[in-house]
Amino acid sequence: MEMEEMDLIEYWHIIVKRRRLIGIVFVVTIIAAALFSFLSDPVYEATTTLMVRDQGSAAQMMLFDSMGGTV
Repeated sequence: MEMEEMDLIEYWHIIVKRRRLIGIVFVVTIIAAALFSFLSDPVYEATTTLMVRDQGSAAQMMLFDSMGGTV
């Protein structure tokens, strides 16, 4: 049994023939997504981390440590 080859023209004819069904499915999908988006409760969540780092150089730190001070 050999497989038939389909040309692009045949695919185009199928799409044109079923354009109404394709359009209905597209519109129903858009409406369902919009309804879900508008009717669902929004959930907001945020986290953060603050890291403070000393910008002093190693030479400054050694100088202050030897003098007994803190940076």
